[in-house]
Amino acid sequence: MLDLGCAAGHLTHELVLAGADVIALDKSERMVAHARRLMNGRAHVEVADLSEPLHMIDNDSMDLVAASLVLHYLSDWQGIISEIHRVHRRELERRWRRDDRAPVAPAPFGCLHAAPGPRADH
Repeated sequence: MLDLGCAAGHLTHELVLAGADVIALDKSERMVAHARRLMNGRAHVEVADLSEPLHMIDNDSMDLVAASLVLHYLSDWQGIISEIHRVHRRELERRWRRDDRAPVAPAPFGCLHAAPGPRADH
């Protein structure tokens, strides 16, 4: 799972608690330092400018991409949308379709919904 614009790592933390292997990226060195402290080695957290190609991420390597509260900071979405398509695993796209005849957004733009339940202490 790829968490774009991870900030201090709160979503990354929840994803790891749910069992995901996460690579988290943020442009701010300060936020990455916070996320690294929170994650304590349980996720790979790296400084990255989302307006540039994500060379550190292989093609077709991510099951899901989260970009929570970050795209509005980018002046041009074309580059990051292309990168999301490049890194997301296309064979998973059919899992998001209820009916092959129904028009749906491509898989990387699916939504995550957290199940209600106890929260871990932060």
